[in-house]
Amino acid sequence: MTPKTLLMSTALVAVTLAAPLAFADSAPQPPVSDQAMQYYDRHKIDLSNLRDYYEGLMTADAMIHRDAFFDSTTKWMLTLRQMILSESGHHIARSAYQLSLMGVPLGEIQAIFDPSYVADLDDPRMKAAFTYIDVMGRYPITSSGDIHALLRTNYTDRAIAELMQLGAINHASATHDAVLPIVTDQETVDWATKNLASV
Repeated sequence: MTPKTLLMSTALVAVTLAAPLAFADSAPQPPVSDQAMQYYDRHKIDLSNLRDYYEGLMTADAMIHRDAFFDSTTKWMLTLRQMILSESGHHIARSAYQLSLMGVPLGEIQAIFDPSYVADLDDPRMKAAFTYIDVMGRYPITSSGDIHALLRTNYTDRAIAELMQLGAINHASATHDAVLPIVTDQETVDWATKNLASV
């Protein structure tokens, strides 16, 4: 770099930085009321600011887990599998406890944690659904034509759309928990601590 080019580059950087630095020096201080708020420290995030988003996510979650082509129990089993692979502690406990409340035996719930669970399924249609969920539960998601062909072989378009909606909402919930951990209620924590410690 020639002295002239170096001088021009330095001048460009100086001009680029001058405006924001000048603004920073002249910008008024935030109101005292703002500084007193919990979220003013940017190392902390006031989760109540995201309440509307999270409540919307939970509304979608409740809707997609209703009985439709896939019954609600099957959907929660698929969800548990996806959350295990996503390593979402809150949603693992929540999904497993929900299955327990629905009357699913503890042994069946614990079996979903087994790495070979999907491979060991006998029902080809259930295996197809869980194979898709296994793809959705891993990062990065690496879906392929083979997965689409597997789903089309076993399900109608409406059923596939429902399965994809379930996987997408679960993915959003798991991502939310990974970035901004969700507080798990004590009842669910106690159940999970007692019944999932071995898996």
